[in-house]
Amino acid sequence: MPSNHTLTISELFNFTCFNGYKVLAGKKGINRKVKWAHILEVTEVGTLINGGELILTTGIGWSQHPETGVKFVKELILRGAAGICIELHTYIDNLPEAIIHMAEDADFPIIVFERQVRFIDITRKVYDLLHFPTPEKQFLFCLQNLWNGSDYEQLEETKKELFKHHVDLPVYSALVLGNFKMDMAYLYSKAKNNQLSFIQSYLSDIPGKLILWFDESPNTLTFKNRVVSTIQTPSNNYKFILGAQVRSIALIQSSITTLKKALDYTRNFKSSDSVIYEELHSEKLLTSIEESDLLNWIYEYLMPLIEYDRKNDSNLLFTLYIYLQCLGNKKEAASRLFIVRQTLYHRLEKLEEFLGRDFIKDNSKRLMLEVALAGYFTKLAKGEQGTTDILHIF
Repeated sequence: MPSNHTLTISELFNFTCFNGYKVLAGKKGINRKVKWAHILEVTEVGTLINGGELILTTGIGWSQHPETGVKFVKELILRGAAGICIELHTYIDNLPEAIIHMAEDADFPIIVFERQVRFIDITRKVYDLLHFPTPEKQFLFCLQNLWNGSDYEQLEETKKELFKHHVDLPVYSALVLGNFKMDMAYLYSKAKNNQLSFIQSYLSDIPGKLILWFDESPNTLTFKNRVVSTIQTPSNNYKFILGAQVRSIALIQSSITTLKKALDYTRNFKSSDSVIYEELHSEKLLTSIEESDLLNWIYEYLMPLIEYDRKNDSNLLFTLYIYLQCLGNKKEAASRLFIVRQTLYHRLEKLEEFLGRDFIKDNSKRLMLEVALAGYFTKLAKGEQGTTDILHIF
């Protein structure tokens, strides 16, 4: 039965039948619509295609005559084929430069595989996606496009239709990480109780689900807390990452951008905890500072303390870190350091010798100390080579 669903070449890249693919030429054309997938192992196209086909070939028809391959690809372009997939190393090892230049000029995608490919899997996948576009598959296409950088306004009308009930609602983007089967019935029930709705799908390049959460409540101040409590309960303690809130689906790309930054934070700093972008503070700053600048600041502001601690087996650096976290509250700092206040006073006197008596009152100096400390202890937590003996870095 014919379907109104549209399918693009780039959407096919999300499926396992395209594992190991490489776009060799015509990258600007990967969003061309695919009407069918057709295996062609001939030397002339003639009337064998109608236009919109994704052509699959091993190149056996022109393996001994490269000029025939050039003519073959030229015919495909003239007759409106969507693109071509070529299996390399079975009959041909590379493509003539003339084919690559021609494809680039026409934005005609050439996808190559450096391994044997089951073309039957690709044709079946195209058939299924065109004729049986289930809601799950549509969500996969749509959310994968958004994850890959498409703005909401760039989506086709059929994909925007998925959001017709959510157009004007505030939205959070979230990743729930891991290879597992979520209890969707429970999640929908919990979301409804928390006045939330959501659209979700697995992504092709990340183990986990991308979920867009929509606020059905007029009380947007509690939106974040309701999302977190829905995802994370005693019965499903998932690791998740939450991007920033935006006021409508039209701005979702901004939220997804912050989601990716939070994901980078978990990767760069080896965080095993769930991460909420809006609750990252110094981390946002650290990820935007050049590595060389951060190391120079650590050296400039902290090296005297690092050397002193090393020579005297003391804890001045950590004392400074806790003292600044406590905003200069000596009672709280001593409690968190598990020392008596007299010991803290002695350490603070030593800190003033190295940093000056104004290190807690001078806002600019305190800010630089906090950044350098955050950078140092983050590197320590990451287990970076040389952090425990940071002199080796310089």
